[in-house]
Amino acid sequence: MRSRTAQKLIAEYLGKVTGFAHLKMADPHDAEDLAQDIMLQLIASLNRGAEVKNLDAYVWKVSCNVLNRSLRRKLHVTYVGLTGLEQIEDNTLGLLLSQEEEALVRREVALLSSVYRDAVVRFYYEGQSVRKIAQARGISEGTVKWWLFEARKELRKGVEMMRPNGERSLRPGHLGLAINGSAGRNGEPFRLVNGNLLAQNILLAAYEKPMDEAALSQELGVARPYVEGEVDLLVAAELLTKVGGDTFQTDFVISRAEMRMEAAEIVERVYQEIKGELDAFIDDQILLLMQPQSNEANFSAERIRWVAVLIVVKMLSQTTYRKIMDPVPTPERPECGRWIALGFAHGEDPQPNNAMRYGHNGPMSGYFGDGGRYGVGLLLHQFSGLNLDETGQQLFNTGGATVSMCMDLAKGQLNEEALGEVEKQVLAEAIRWRLIVRKNGVLKPNYLFVPKVCMSAIEESCAQFGERHLGQLREMIEGVSAVVRKHSPEHVGWQVATYSNTFYCQLMPMLLDDYYIEGRLSQPREEDKHLLSFYLSG
Repeated sequence: MRSRTAQKLIAEYLGKVTGFAHLKMADPHDAEDLAQDIMLQLIASLNRGAEVKNLDAYVWKVSCNVLNRSLRRKLHVTYVGLTGLEQIEDNTLGLLLSQEEEALVRREVALLSSVYRDAVVRFYYEGQSVRKIAQARGISEGTVKWWLFEARKELRKGVEMMRPNGERSLRPGHLGLAINGSAGRNGEPFRLVNGNLLAQNILLAAYEKPMDEAALSQELGVARPYVEGEVDLLVAAELLTKVGGDTFQTDFVISRAEMRMEAAEIVERVYQEIKGELDAFIDDQILLLMQPQSNEANFSAERIRWVAVLIVVKMLSQTTYRKIMDPVPTPERPECGRWIALGFAHGEDPQPNNAMRYGHNGPMSGYFGDGGRYGVGLLLHQFSGLNLDETGQQLFNTGGATVSMCMDLAKGQLNEEALGEVEKQVLAEAIRWRLIVRKNGVLKPNYLFVPKVCMSAIEESCAQFGERHLGQLREMIEGVSAVVRKHSPEHVGWQVATYSNTFYCQLMPMLLDDYYIEGRLSQPREEDKHLLSFYLSG
């Protein structure tokens, strides 16, 4: 390179380079050293015959590279390379980043807020000018430059921190969801959480303390745009609530293994105290359910016990719980729902011995599905192989047509010859489920049907049994409530009473577990094991 060209380069760019260096370096001596290094690099590269079409862009590109190398040496970290390029129109990303550096920068860009992220992507990755971005966003060019400046600060801070992704990025948890109340018209809140691992882990991560979207993104190891969209949906559904500023917190009780086991110890102790009398009481209800008006399917006492346990525990809860705890109003929710959510965390910690005896999805029983409108009862247990979402949609959430037909059959109101094409399809579905069977050419129910008068008698008997054991049941529920409160954040304390009531349901798997071991339950048969606890009442 001729000395005259070098002198021209120095004369034209030394002031700009020196200003750039002082802007980026806090110490004046460091800035002077940086400016000198940049000029030397420029002269050396041009001497080697570098082809330069846009000298302004080339100077700033070399300046950024030298700055990055200087800071990496000084800070012993990989440094973000998006620096100062908005000052020129040629904003190419030719910063010669290594693959590792580029991946790190992209990760930090993904953690930016939507405004900063959009500006960075448009400018650095899509090559849009400041003017074009300003026009597209309907804002001033100065605002765009300010966004880019603030974004670079955030990127620099993130890279220097060398922050790792959170534990959930490698070991996500799983959240089961139930509700006390009625779901929304589109299946809210289940459709937002069940089968959605991202939503589940957002709710789990933001349970103990509020988190902003950037922190959630880092904890889950998921780009922020995906987290933002999911957070918006969860807030709209009232599963997640905004807690001042830009932080969010899960707004319902979530139980973890430690809480469930402490509560299970209390339930087990009371259960053992009343089990003898409870056994005899259930046997009395089985005799009632074996009457012809309920048992047209001609089930044995051992088969009916699968249903009797469900009905008795459910009725016992309904008739005694209000005497022990003040009822909690169920809030109105979006899409016509009215519910309080109940969360069950799985896969985050080891399961204690015998946990399956007490918990949902245990060896004998799982979730209780109740259609409400038709008086439907169903336990989903390991033998059944049923999935809550699938079963609910096919049996309960399709207008109730299948269940309604079963009800008509049980009441002697089904005329097969008068069925239209739609009704025939419904009948075929009920036969496929083996809810209805054909014997000697006649349609027969393959389930218990409990008339209202019979169900009322069972309810009254349960109320009397609960009154006799009210002291022990109070000890159980109040003890469980204390455990739930101890393990729950303060902001969901108002829901503790509702959540504690779910531990009544632990009596179901405990009873069935004991009865199965004792040989007092019928053996599940492959063809209709999914219906072991199914019943209708009305």
